[in-house]
Amino acid sequence: MGSLIKKDMITQKRSILMEALFVAVTIFIFSDAFFVLIAAITIFLPVGAMSLDERSGWNKFVLFTAKTRRDYVCAKYLYGFVLTAFALVFYAVVTYLRSGLSADSIETMVIIPMTAFIGMAVTFPFFFAFGVEKGRIIMFIAFGLIGAFGATFSSTELAGALNVWILLLAAVVMILISIPVSCALYSRREL
Repeated sequence: MGSLIKKDMITQKRSILMEALFVAVTIFIFSDAFFVLIAAITIFLPVGAMSLDERSGWNKFVLFTAKTRRDYVCAKYLYGFVLTAFALVFYAVVTYLRSGLSADSIETMVIIPMTAFIGMAVTFPFFFAFGVEKGRIIMFIAFGLIGAFGATFSSTELAGALNVWILLLAAVVMILISIPVSCALYSRREL
């Protein structure tokens, strides 16, 4: 699976660098409010990798190697996890250079993976079931719903530190359910 992740990182190295520069400039100029942008990028890059794979036929070719459909699905999720880890480190460094780490920035560092994991858990099964082009429509609808939930969540008293950790746990549970669902859907899909 490491080779599949490495392939995705190599094919998207320019995108990764450009988006990292964009996020850094955005955080420096504006504020921590753009943490959702970081989470969205950690979802968009694996989706972009899936799109490149579908257009080039890589998703069919890889099945002729020792990799299975399950390996392919798990590699896309792991790629998202690796990007989320990079995003957390990147966010911490940029925030520290800008204004130092505070309690709010630490809480934001918990919200970034939570948002990314929920986004992956909700959207990836649709990509594996219907393909990238149809899945993108569903992704934008899901992002609208997640955004509405986030706006409601942040404007209520539920946004306490304990509830953030509970929601992170819920996001991890959603991922643990989403991976087998994606594997099952992708195994039924005709390539």
